[in-house]
Amino acid sequence: MARASASQPQAKFTTRTNPNVMFANCGHEDTRRLQDCVRLGFISAGQGRADGVEQYYFSNQIRNLIIGDILCVYRNEIGYVGIARVISKPTPITSAYLSGQKVTGEMFSIKSNMFNESDDPGYEECLTEIQWLTSVHLNDEPASGACFGKPYFAKPLVVCSLDNQQFTKSELEKVFKINFELLLRNELQHSIKEEDDEISFPEGKEKYILHKQKERNRGLIKIAKERQIQKDSKLCCQICNFSFLDAYGQIGEGFIEAHHIYPISELTAETKTKIEDLIFVCSNCHRMLHRKRPWLTGGDLRNLINK
Repeated sequence: MARASASQPQAKFTTRTNPNVMFANCGHEDTRRLQDCVRLGFISAGQGRADGVEQYYFSNQIRNLIIGDILCVYRNEIGYVGIARVISKPTPITSAYLSGQKVTGEMFSIKSNMFNESDDPGYEECLTEIQWLTSVHLNDEPASGACFGKPYFAKPLVVCSLDNQQFTKSELEKVFKINFELLLRNELQHSIKEEDDEISFPEGKEKYILHKQKERNRGLIKIAKERQIQKDSKLCCQICNFSFLDAYGQIGEGFIEAHHIYPISELTAETKTKIEDLIFVCSNCHRMLHRKRPWLTGGDLRNLINK
């Protein structure tokens, strides 16, 4: 693993295009509580101006990630705590979104200093949204995580892939019961083309079997929609703020489309979709979210609209 140093050029964001198995450090005391990272689905790093380090030094491990990376998440003194998939581009915290909602200090369980350097480019907190693929070790006791100790040790400032660390990867696969090669292959191929709940699957045996085995839970959508109406009677698009009621009158009342932030191909029989996994969007935004593989996030599309 190579530590970022003063002699190395400091790129703001990576130019990589192919997903890889990556390392990132998760949490630092109460600044980025692991419980918040799990509950909200994110990982972040940054700041450090008071420590006298160069710009981007701390946040490089986040800025070096791309959508589709498989992330081995490490925590200081604890060890590896879980495996995740990166589902959004790295973004400064002041313009970041989680599950379609703009990140604010109130989201976190305790008062956080993650916004302290937000007015100083290069030192600000940088955040990316993740989907946890495994259970997470939440115990804060020293060495309570997986693969802790010298053979697996990773310094918190390391910015690298684990591509050439076969021993560590093999041990992580055993502990977390995953297959990195298969996960990456799925990211690179995207051979299954998902559709949303209101669109039928094309005819054909393969698609039919997929639909039968991995059907969305419409009951969850109904409950989520009822809760959203309580917050926003017009059911405005959570990306562009379009309202079918305002545009079409009575015929548009109560109409909106539900977008699952996780593709149906990622679901397993054990997957439990939560209300927080849905966002409500207009038809145009919904189509644009599905235009690319991996899917755009709500934050990605919102940034495109606001350019």
